[in-house]
Amino acid sequence: MAKEQGFFSVVKRVAALALTVGLVASIAPALISLYLANSQSIKEEQHYAEVLATEVLRRSDESSRQIIAAIDTLQNLDPAHPCSAVNLKAMADIDSASPYLQTVGHVRNNYLECSAYGLHGERFPVGAPDYISGNGYATRINVELPPGSGHFYAMSEKGGFAAVVHRGLSTEVFVDDPGIALGSFARSSKKTLLSRGPFDARWIDRLGERERVAFWGGDYTVAIIRSTVGDYASYAAIPARQLALRQQQLALRMVPIGVLCGLVLALIIWRLAVAQSSMPNQIRAALRRNEFFLQYQPLVELQSGRWVGAEALIRWRRSDGEWVRPDVFIPVAEESDLILRLTERVLQLAGNDMKPVFARYPEFHVAINVSAKDIESPQLLPALGNLLQDGAAEPHNIVIEATERGFLDAEVARSRVTALRAMGCKVAIDDFGTGYSSLAYLEKFAVDYLKIDKSFVDTLGTDAPTSQVVRHIIEMAKSLNYLMIAEGVETGEQASFLRAHGVQYAQGWLFAKPMAVSDLLNQLATKA
Repeated sequence: MAKEQGFFSVVKRVAALALTVGLVASIAPALISLYLANSQSIKEEQHYAEVLATEVLRRSDESSRQIIAAIDTLQNLDPAHPCSAVNLKAMADIDSASPYLQTVGHVRNNYLECSAYGLHGERFPVGAPDYISGNGYATRINVELPPGSGHFYAMSEKGGFAAVVHRGLSTEVFVDDPGIALGSFARSSKKTLLSRGPFDARWIDRLGERERVAFWGGDYTVAIIRSTVGDYASYAAIPARQLALRQQQLALRMVPIGVLCGLVLALIIWRLAVAQSSMPNQIRAALRRNEFFLQYQPLVELQSGRWVGAEALIRWRRSDGEWVRPDVFIPVAEESDLILRLTERVLQLAGNDMKPVFARYPEFHVAINVSAKDIESPQLLPALGNLLQDGAAEPHNIVIEATERGFLDAEVARSRVTALRAMGCKVAIDDFGTGYSSLAYLEKFAVDYLKIDKSFVDTLGTDAPTSQVVRHIIEMAKSLNYLMIAEGVETGEQASFLRAHGVQYAQGWLFAKPMAVSDLLNQLATKA
């Protein structure tokens, strides 16, 4: 108790100091707020740019590895007769086993004389190389195959043997702003290899000999990451026009009312100082006091209207009756690594809550949300194993939901997903479409469900630019044989559209709001 009183005494002193500083600085609050907003915005954009550049580099590196392996294999076969029947068969085998390669073949006198598709003679001119790397690989950036088709590819050649990749493969990263530029460039020649959107050659000098760099480029926030596989680097550039507009609007509102805003700002600083400095400790105290509980939002089968499952949603009600919103405490928990303890508590609560539900409805399931840190943590599988060992649920009763950010570390995510599904649990990608996944990336993960984010469902039947995204997501899920869940369905028109286009499941206020487990059990009598 003495430690807690000492802690809150410090919090009060910090809040008092913050209030004093706010009052003293009341003449210039707009300038201070503008500076802080600008600094934070730049940091966030740089982080986002680094995430995108990392994904472009991952794709480029995988392409390079497959190119090197293919050419090495062909050179070890029969280099004296590159288009022999044996070599053509090897080319076809390499092509089918290399998902990043368009084809492989042999180049003579700037003609693709043969490939995995057969003999071509001099019908396929590919032009002179644009760039030759230090290790002897000749690169052609714009190769039209077949000639006159209008389809352009990139080709890497060594010793006459060549591998062809699609120019857009490395830059097919899902982003929410078409103005974002992505690509790769050769470090020694400083030539652009692959690109989507504008590229400023002056960015190259900012990398130097460093492994990575992120900087503010005036018109763009840029991140560049150097490859460890080849003589190239990948970049992402986010346009700054929206940031400048927001800053201008903020200044126009704040500057004319500086002194008044200073008083308001002082109050905000005081409240934030108290809340932010104490929030992690409040979460720890809430865990000790059992202030967290779960509500359940039903999952509906669109064709039949049956309730087949429910998503467990964590809630926090303090001992004095005050509610704390999840969007307030969950980000703090993620930053302070308390999210692992919250997830463990959710599993415990769900196990206790759902015992009578599973006993009466054994095919019903509960969906548990996990964070990127949960996916990376070795604690997730044992905690889930405890739930199953206690007899509270069978593996088929559990669906693990993770956002796309939880899959950015592909190797760790693939291992966790494989282990979860081996236990008999199902896995869903939550809020799909708001992150960085593409078809090629998703093919690496054997999951069961894609959850279509509410922001896209809201645009159905409107003229919003993103209204067509739902159709693309549906087709992507169908191509991967994933089941689909639409989030945030609020109108009958939305439900009809989703049902007609093959979406199997939905949840939202049209069907039911989140509820206590007792209400869920009562309503299942007529909904299951």
